[in-house]
Amino acid sequence: MNIKIVVVLFNKKLNESKTLVTLTSQVQAVLEKKHQLNIYDNSKLPCLNSSDLKLLESNYYVNYKHNKNNLPLSTIYKEQFDLLSSDEYLLLLDDDSKLPDDYISNFISTRKTLSSLSGIVFVPKVITHSSLISPYKSFFVFSKPYNSNGFSEKVFAMNSGIFIPKFNDLNLFVYPEYAKFYGTDTVLFEFLHFRKVKIYVLDSYIQHDLSFHPDNDKVQYLSSLVKVICFWREHYSFGLISQFFFKVYLFMLSIKLSIKYKTLINLFNIGTNS
Repeated sequence: MNIKIVVVLFNKKLNESKTLVTLTSQVQAVLEKKHQLNIYDNSKLPCLNSSDLKLLESNYYVNYKHNKNNLPLSTIYKEQFDLLSSDEYLLLLDDDSKLPDDYISNFISTRKTLSSLSGIVFVPKVITHSSLISPYKSFFVFSKPYNSNGFSEKVFAMNSGIFIPKFNDLNLFVYPEYAKFYGTDTVLFEFLHFRKVKIYVLDSYIQHDLSFHPDNDKVQYLSSLVKVICFWREHYSFGLISQFFFKVYLFMLSIKLSIKYKTLINLFNIGTNS
């Protein structure tokens, strides 16, 4: 089994990216074989130099692509899905995920115990601000963290840290136009559920910096919230029931944030033409 690792880098040097730093320490996994590391650098100026690449190449076959135009995640992931072979797994990673040293090796050993099964998507447990945020069970825009190991039905997860195999229907998956960065994980897992793809929760925890988190500073959180609401508004624009629950959620969240920040927060016009 081969693993293709995809890291999307944005304005971080090697030593500033928790993902790249902890990838260099995946000793137990890379001793078995070298795996492919594809780095998409979306920064205006290249963030990695020849010395950085040489360090990474001691453990991986590295393919480094710099594109100052900030390629959408949907474009990068779809490209990698289409290039995936039947004997490969794709590991998706943001640039700010701190992996335990045995992260890849734990996946490999877990996958071997399930060798009689095929087409399994593996997801880690993700911690932000000391709280579990992924995987989670979801109803509309509401979610609840899911903290069990093993196979699970209808579980969602963040992109970063998931292992995706080449399964029969993967080539049918297409990201909607409105899910370029935010919402790519939601639409992917909805597709996995629709296609009845098996999802396995690993007994591995990764630390992740999430911009869309209420414990972040006000400017960072609200900036991310605006982008998330724009995605939600497009994604849940069908049906009266969906629109009703969405408006209820925006009303509740507007009140909650107005109290927290002691200023009027109105989320209703975000993502509209008005």
